[in-house]
Amino acid sequence: MTDQPTYDDDAALPNELPPVEPPSAGFILQLFLIPALIIGVIVGVVFVFGLMASSQDDWRDLVQKVGSPNGDIRWRAAMGLAQMLSLDDKKENSEENLVGNRQVADALCGLLNEELSRTSPNEDEIQTQAFLTRAVQLLRVPDVVVPTLIRAIDADQDLEVRKNGLAAVAIVANRAQEAGQPLNAELTDALTEKLTEVSAEMTPADSAPLMRQMGAFALGMLDSEQATARLQILLDDSNPATRANAMIGLARHEDASGFPVLVEILESAARAPQEDDDAFERFASVKNGIMAIELLASSLTVAQREQLIELLSPIEKSHAEPRIRIDAGNAIKTLNSVSETP
Repeated sequence: MTDQPTYDDDAALPNELPPVEPPSAGFILQLFLIPALIIGVIVGVVFVFGLMASSQDDWRDLVQKVGSPNGDIRWRAAMGLAQMLSLDDKKENSEENLVGNRQVADALCGLLNEELSRTSPNEDEIQTQAFLTRAVQLLRVPDVVVPTLIRAIDADQDLEVRKNGLAAVAIVANRAQEAGQPLNAELTDALTEKLTEVSAEMTPADSAPLMRQMGAFALGMLDSEQATARLQILLDDSNPATRANAMIGLARHEDASGFPVLVEILESAARAPQEDDDAFERFASVKNGIMAIELLASSLTVAQREQLIELLSPIEKSHAEPRIRIDAGNAIKTLNSVSETP
């Protein structure tokens, strides 16, 4: 038989029990929070090392799953590839080079093309299209990516998808230029043709101005006579942001034909904001205008440089944004240094 504890019934109990006090904050910290933090750190380390180990070979599995007939599997695989691409894109010297991997490009662009073929996509499907359009901009396989993005900016696609597509086109073209490997003539011509269509849209009235200004911005990233000719036409567009984007696009190629638009931007920046002004658009416009001055300084006449210095002076002294004041001051120095060059 198991021994049971015995009690002395005759033992005297104390008249009063000690008061019950709540545990101190330090006690709770030691009892719960510190062990929880330790466990969290351990789990986090295991998770990170798990990601590092799996990233070496999982992309092949994900590429295969992107082609699965199961929609959930396809979507999870696409998400995984997009995350891996984002990490790979941030590495200076990636051994995997997923962003330049043709298998990955074919898989993601193939899935996006499939999604873009839907005739009446629902809201979830549109979000999928928009996400994939953002994801493929990370890829550095232009002959696969650009034709897919051209489809994404078709007029029959959803507005969010088109916006993402236009932004992606600009990123892809600019990245190629900066790498010293501009898009080939075939891709450039195809993009110029599509962006010319987009930049000419007049309907619907609520979205057409945005399409024109984004189209103008993307055209500015292309190095072609046709793109330049279209940008020069857009200098007279009814939308101020479209005119500004056309001007900065031309300035990137040291073309000063947008000088009147540049003057218009600086004059607007010097005046007090109006109630119906878009604050971000106003900021972006003057910032791009000042950037254009830095690009064009050596191409301007003496009279043009003097006019710009006069317009920049009040901006340097009293603009509401400190960054703009600094940039304006630097632009004045650039213009003065050009004037002093023999």
